[in-house]
Amino acid sequence: MFEKFDFWLIEILEPEMQKLQRFTGYDCFWWAKIFVVLFIIFVNSFAVLGTLFGNKFSPILSGSSLLTLLTSPLAFWTIKIVQARTYQNQINGLANEYKLQLRGKRLMLLTIFVTTGFAWGLHELHNIPIYIAALCLLGFSCLGIVYYAISCDPLPPAKSKVRNWLGNLLEKTKEFLSPEPELVPVPAPAPNRRPYR
Repeated sequence: MFEKFDFWLIEILEPEMQKLQRFTGYDCFWWAKIFVVLFIIFVNSFAVLGTLFGNKFSPILSGSSLLTLLTSPLAFWTIKIVQARTYQNQINGLANEYKLQLRGKRLMLLTIFVTTGFAWGLHELHNIPIYIAALCLLGFSCLGIVYYAISCDPLPPAKSKVRNWLGNLLEKTKEFLSPEPELVPVPAPAPNRRPYR
């Protein structure tokens, strides 16, 4: 069941990532890096809020926060390697190989997302405020989006619609704001006067 759901998500996410790339000019790997940053923010917020509220799990939360900060360069490095291999495969006419290679990790994250969904119900059991459970779910969903984003096939690099629009707007603005050429009177030819006969 999860495998069909996994392929269904990729079939939905890949065209959306390609639309986003056409619109903004940034490929799916750039967006994956953005979601890694969001994951780091959510995990650290989760740890800080848990520590502030004196949760009994605060040493574990602080450790996970520190581990996330220390391993974040590894995530960016991995995305860079995946991007290089994917573009090399595209040059050779092949699809993104990580659609199949990362399937196990994506399925694991789907399972984690479903099981941590029970954190909404368990938050009262362990005195965890609801927004800390929400940050946990947001963090795992960001990590899931990273895995799905790097499994998509990017489009070849091109100028985005936003850049085209901004370029046209800039040209029209320059044209509008440029001073009008000064009008110089043109001497009229002297009238040819012939005497009346």
